[in-house]
Amino acid sequence: MNDRVKMIKGLEEALVVIGKHVKDRFIGNSIWALFEAIKLLKAQEPRVMTLEGIGDGDCYWLEADEEIVIRPVICIRKEDGAQKNYISFTWQFGTISLEAAEYGKRWRCWSARLARPTDEQREATPWD
Repeated sequence: MNDRVKMIKGLEEALVVIGKHVKDRFIGNSIWALFEAIKLLKAQEPRVMTLEGIGDGDCYWLEADEEIVIRPVICIRKEDGAQKNYISFTWQFGTISLEAAEYGKRWRCWSARLARPTDEQREATPWD
């Protein structure tokens, strides 16, 4: 379990205990605000994108079969309407174009938010 997940879990547990014992309305509103903050933190957890959700100029973590180490990338072009549809990405050492038809089979993108997907998250998320 990564530090972010541990922190969220600890905060949730603490807030439940505090919420059961505190009846003050101001503190209750503060607890609600903290639960909303936790919800925002959870939304930033890495998740596998859909092919349709990948957009030009957006950042992702690119995971591919054994050929490519998972790395942060920026989508620079999504080619539709060609004989074969490709999506191109750039990173610090160059660019790569991958066939859209292979998405979920040989490669996939994770949301880049704030965190790299952990090995546990990657292993727990099945490929198509």
